[in-house]
Amino acid sequence: MSVTGPEAAEIGKAELAPIPKPGRSLSVGAKISAVVVLCLVALSGVSTMAITQMQKINTEIEGIAERDIPLTEITSQITVHQLEQAIAFERAARYGEEMHSHATARPNFEFTVHAFEKLSNKVNNEIKAGENLAQHAIDTAKSPEAQKEFAHVLTALETIEHHHASYEKHAVEALLLFKADKTVAAIDTVEKSRQRKQIPITNSKPLSMKSSNSRPMPHTRQRNMKNLRSS
Repeated sequence: MSVTGPEAAEIGKAELAPIPKPGRSLSVGAKISAVVVLCLVALSGVSTMAITQMQKINTEIEGIAERDIPLTEITSQITVHQLEQAIAFERAARYGEEMHSHATARPNFEFTVHAFEKLSNKVNNEIKAGENLAQHAIDTAKSPEAQKEFAHVLTALETIEHHHASYEKHAVEALLLFKADKTVAAIDTVEKSRQRKQIPITNSKPLSMKSSNSRPMPHTRQRNMKNLRSS
């Protein structure tokens, strides 16, 4: 049976009409608002990451300025003054040998001994200052890795303090013997002091120097230096 007339027209319109989608469709304003919210969330995440990274960089710069640079400077000074002290001792030993046959060498000997004493005090004070800086760096370090590195520096400084005290002890003994005109014994002591040569801080290895009997007592070192001045 065929359909004609108005009924056919209604059926055609119904077939051509779009099929409605399930759910409510968002308006253009809602869609724009959603995009803006997503952008704000992403911007907030990026800003948080940037602030965190800047704080980390600031902490690292602070550590370099307050701990690394001062420690580097003091250890460099220790190394330089150790070398200068060793040179002063070698010169004093040479003048000490010459005093046995040339009286004119005595003023040079006295002058060089004075330079050795000044450098000795410098090195001792710088080592103590370096140890204090290293301990402060350990206490204020922000990470276990940094604490470990500064602990290594502190141990190296303690090792150098031990070697320097031993070197200085034999050097002062040799200079006292030169002053007493005991040249043969002085030369033998010079050789001993050379065998106990000071070690540069860059080549030191971590050693436990906490034992009180492994380090010469400070009053013994001071007494040796006083004898050198007074003799």
